[in-house]
Amino acid sequence: MSLRVTRRIGPLPYTQIWFATEPRSGLFSLTRYFQCPNRVHKPGWAVSPFHTLLSDLQKSDQDLLSSYKSTCRNEVRQALGRGVVFQANFDVVEFLDFYNAFAAERGIAGLTLAKVQSFWPHLVLTAAVLDQKVLAIHGYLQDPEVARVRLLWSASARFETTEDRNFVAKANRALHYLDQIHFRDQNFAVYDWGGFDPQSTDPGIVGINRFKESFGGTPTIEYHYTPFWLKAYLPN
Repeated sequence: MSLRVTRRIGPLPYTQIWFATEPRSGLFSLTRYFQCPNRVHKPGWAVSPFHTLLSDLQKSDQDLLSSYKSTCRNEVRQALGRGVVFQANFDVVEFLDFYNAFAAERGIAGLTLAKVQSFWPHLVLTAAVLDQKVLAIHGYLQDPEVARVRLLWSASARFETTEDRNFVAKANRALHYLDQIHFRDQNFAVYDWGGFDPQSTDPGIVGINRFKESFGGTPTIEYHYTPFWLKAYLPN
């Protein structure tokens, strides 16, 4: 059975199905499919390609690190050398406060408790911490059936000085590395970077692409499916 998440449009619930091979629901179902590996013709359904990067977790700690580009690898080591540590099962309220402060500063949409809770029990929240101060947080959708974790949200602390900002960026890289070790040790095999836009010329997106590429993932195209009649009523 594929991973299912229940979301709402106002009072109306609908279902998200993640990582299914292809859509199986009837045309008039309240269902969307996300990141199917196969592109099929299904009358009455809109299909959109989704680009992402996938990292293989079936490696030793050292081999994971060696798969990164040299600058990324060095920054991970520098953050760990300074004492950055991994925290799993990060508190959801702290996560929301941290993420929404980051989102407000970046001018992007924040999160609600209802949205975050809609992913339970498939959600994992992690943090990079130094001297009891949270430097970066990540939120993941996990599917043990297909041994895959998918990055949903990422945020980092904001500081005034360039030196502090540079170190926070290193801590964020270290958190991805520590996340990968954590998930590998729980028998996950695939780390999904949650999207990649190879066609974008937007400087912010290009920067995010380069950040993700520095970890050595494999470019992959998957497909979202939505019934045409439902598409106009659902969020992207």
